Amino acid sequence: MVAATNDGREAAAVRVVVRCRPFIRSEPKECKNVVEASHADCSIRVCDENRGCKLNDTSSWRKFDFDSVFSKKSKQEEVYDKAVQPMIARYLEGFNSTIFAYGQTSSGKTHTMMGRKDDYDESQLGVTPRAMKQIYEHITTTSAQDNTKFVVMVSFLEIYNEKVAGSRQYRWW
Repeated sequence: MVAATNDGREAAAVRVVVRCRPFIRSEPKECKNVVEASHADCSIRVCDENRGCKLNDTSSWRKFDFDSVFSKKSKQEEVYDKAVQPMIARYLEGFNSTIFAYGQTSSGKTHTMMGRKDDYDESQLGVTPRAMKQIYEHITTTSAQDNTKFVVMVSFLEIYNEKVAGSRQYRWW
């Protein structure tokens, strides 16, 4: 039997999800938008002018397909609800889960995974604090019903410049 995700699709052992971020204030005004995300067909299109792509001719853009795609307008809650919440639900059923964020420097990994740590705003919470909240809400509900005891072990790390850093201090909620 194959489990289904919230959107009715079959759950896979590995799902690849892409989130494209908007330009940030520190980026120069002359930056070009060379990535277009399509949530509808789960793809991104990329224009590399060094390979003959023309910004005004989208037929020359390269297309890449994924299991889910989130555009630069996607909110933290949407990313969590559609990409992570089903994984945590499966984790709570006893299945192992791993969330792996990969990308170049300043591509939005920390924002997606942790959210903004400098300002408490629940809408800005990232994947990690939302997952912890979901897990502990489940524990509270379940243990109140039948006195079940839980042991929760969570780890996360960051690899930066080929150096491994352990857990960081974040205020989660």
